[in-house]
Amino acid sequence: MPGMYVDCHCHLDWFREPALIAEEAGKKGVKAIITCSTSPESIEKHISMAGKIKGVNVCLGVHPCDLLLMPTATFNSAFSLVEKNIHKAVAVGEVGIDYKRADTPEKRGRQETVFVEFIELAKEHSLPLVVHARYAEKQAMKVLEKNGAEKVLMHWFTNSIESVKTAADLGYYFSAGPITIHSEEAAAVASKMPLENLLLETDAPVPFKGKQSAPSWIPEVAERIAELHSAESKEIMQKTTKNAKALFKI
Repeated sequence: MPGMYVDCHCHLDWFREPALIAEEAGKKGVKAIITCSTSPESIEKHISMAGKIKGVNVCLGVHPCDLLLMPTATFNSAFSLVEKNIHKAVAVGEVGIDYKRADTPEKRGRQETVFVEFIELAKEHSLPLVVHARYAEKQAMKVLEKNGAEKVLMHWFTNSIESVKTAADLGYYFSAGPITIHSEEAAAVASKMPLENLLLETDAPVPFKGKQSAPSWIPEVAERIAELHSAESKEIMQKTTKNAKALFKI
């Protein structure tokens, strides 16, 4: 009988049949899935999913890359939709900063302004934040700390041991995913991640080696983390599930 795993970060709205994906994950022991919205259309799909699929929990937010494609009026409408439906969410996300896409001071400034708005929304409703910080880990954590964010998941956080240490000192959680199986650099970072702060993710359906990922991959990620920490897979499952339950109140 498989244990209970949690996929703390994916995008079920990108799948044609989210319920089937969740069912397949459940057969592998992944009994809880945290799925994040990214755009106005994605927000609407997540609102529709909320409470409808067993084990699936939704996060509402606007991805920093999607933000750059939106006129101000479109974002304002999306933010209002999130506010109106925030009671259906277990977290605010996916939100943050992305310096790969924001390549001008104006774009970066807009991302940070919106990030702060979402931080305030999360604080108002005592919800955690699921944070995207590509090429902007230090800056994202500065913004989070400055604005008093306490419940935080830094997702796909296997780029820098220094950033992991900073996040741990701030009391944030962070997640590792299938990239640890395919990248020695990511694996090296994951090997230094304190288990007390660690969650597992897939970021599905992001592909790896030409294959679309899915929440059902989580046990493989747990095995890889166990190998890196010279631990048993069961221990990784138990600790990461405990952390996910503590953060998301699921």
